[in-house]
Amino acid sequence: MGKFFKKKKMSLTKIFTVSFEFCLTHKPEWLDDFRRKFDKPYDFHITLKSPSTFLENNLQEMQEALASLAARHKKFEIIFDKLFESQTSKGGYLMNEARRNDALFSFQKETREAFARFGEPISAELACFEENFRPHITIARELDLKTMVEAKKALGKDILCEAQIDEVILTIAKEDSFAEWISPENKTRASLA
Repeated sequence: MGKFFKKKKMSLTKIFTVSFEFCLTHKPEWLDDFRRKFDKPYDFHITLKSPSTFLENNLQEMQEALASLAARHKKFEIIFDKLFESQTSKGGYLMNEARRNDALFSFQKETREAFARFGEPISAELACFEENFRPHITIARELDLKTMVEAKKALGKDILCEAQIDEVILTIAKEDSFAEWISPENKTRASLA
């Protein structure tokens, strides 16, 4: 006689990230044209919890953690005024770093702690970024050496950018792809107090 097994409802593994998305309240005139040429059309954002795997059955608990986190923090402003570059496995990046802001660093620390139990970053490179938080906006990404030289020559002198942070976003993706990360259907938003 054969054995019968009850089918367990399997939970699917997906990827999540927690971030601030925003429009800049102040930016240099050259920035939009520069980004069209050297960047993908992501919304401006600061990643607080790097893309990490999680089990789909934890989604509701993650949404509750997001709402709780947002309710404990007030809206605040960020100023970006220091250019730097970085090399990753995907190519070169140009970024505009945020000035030291205690509200921002406190929020990122709480986010890491609140969401650590749900999953680990999808790469060692992303885990390192999360541990060594350096808040910034990316203005050029995945550039080869020749394009990086061209981008640096095209940079304007005025780099000051400002943003108002008034919500935090949990984004859920099936895979680590541009289309998944920008899809509005994949985002849960929570307003800061």
